[in-house]
Parts: sequence; C-alpha cells; structure tokens
Amino acid sequence: MLENKYHRWYDALVAQGNDVSDYVEKHHILPRCMGGGDAKANLVSVSARKHFLLHWLLTKFTEGEALRKMRYGLKAMCNQHGEKRIFAAWQYEVAKRASRKIKLTEEEKAEISRKTRAAMARPEVKERMGGPQSEEHIAKLSSVRKGKKWSENRLKTSKDNPWKHTEEAKAKSSKSHGSLTDAQVLAIRADTRVAREIAEDYGMARSSISLIKAGLRYTFV
Repeated sequence: MLENKYHRWYDALVAQGNDVSDYVEKHHILPRCMGGGDAKANLVSVSARKHFLLHWLLTKFTEGEALRKMRYGLKAMCNQHGEKRIFAAWQYEVAKRASRKIKLTEEEKAEISRKTRAAMARPEVKERMGGPQSEEHIAKLSSVRKGKKWSENRLKTSKDNPWKHTEEAKAKSSKSHGSLTDAQVLAIRADTRVAREIAEDYGMARSSISLIKAGLRYTFV
C-alpha cells in the first residue's frame, strides 16, 4: 500500500472510533480481500457517509489487484440500496469513475454471463421480460449482438429519432450546464445554503451544484 495523504486521512477517520447514531454500518479496517478478518479489532461502526468515504480512500492508496478489488467495493456500495443508505449525485459520479477503470478478466466475463443466464431463467424475470425465453432464443439474440458495440446499435435508430431536442431545449440545457467564471465557482463552494437555493440563483441543476461543491467539476490547475 502507498503511504500518501489519502492513507493518512483513512487512518485518521478510523482512529475516530465507532460512530454513535441511529444507523451505522460495519467497516473492515483491513478489507477481507486483503487478508482482514471479522475480528472485533478489525471492525469499526461508521455512518453510511463515512463508510463511503473510507471505501473511496481505499482506492487512493492501494495498488495492483488490491486496487482493482477496492474499485469493485466502491462501485458495489452504490448498488446496495436501502432505506437508510442514501447517496448524493457526486457519490454516484465518484463510484462510476472508479468502475470505468475496472478491467474484467475472461473468467469474470464468463461468470457474469453465467449469472445473467441464471437470472433470466427465473420465472419472475421472464414474466417481466414479456414472456418465457428459451435457451435457443437467448442464443440467437447473443449471436446477433456478438461483436457489435452498444453505441453501434443505438446509432442506427438515433438518426431517425423523432424525439430530438428542439433548439429551445438545447439553449435551456446550455444555460443550465454553461461555463462559470472562477469567481462564481468559488462563490458557490463558499455558499453555505442548500444546493436547491444556490441552483435557483444560478439557473442550474441541483446535481451540478453538488458536483461543483464536491470539487468534481471546474477543477482549477
């Protein structure tokens, strides 16, 4: 593992000990995939927000196969929904960026394919898909799509798409996601109001304001 500022931040958060709140989650200080066990000394109870931060920090000071697994773990956190686990837009963006850097092995691709086929074979899934699908039908669909990128399939239909954005909609979208001056960006980050109120002042989406405040947009060099 790398010895950098992220590692120090991670150790500092862990050193704060167990959180005291209505909802906490168990975090393995040394991840199980890296040899950590379920012993009490290797566990700390943290809030959902801190749990996400800890997993994000793990992707910043691990290397090789450990880094790959940490990226998987960060991605999985946003896929595990619960009534008391609510993530902001910037957290989903961070997890998405991490998942894009994951390179699947042939074994993992085969395992994903196997699990997908097993899921498609379940009666409740078949019902949602509009009826039963035989192995022959699934194999036919697979052979048609093999070697093609998803973007290529979408390109065929997008050219004739009647639901294109109007010029008015494009102008509105441009205004909502337009460029800001350095002074405006700094003002947004310093503003203590909720994202909704700031978004109304600047005519932007709340998610854009959240990303700016989190430092994921308009990064200064």
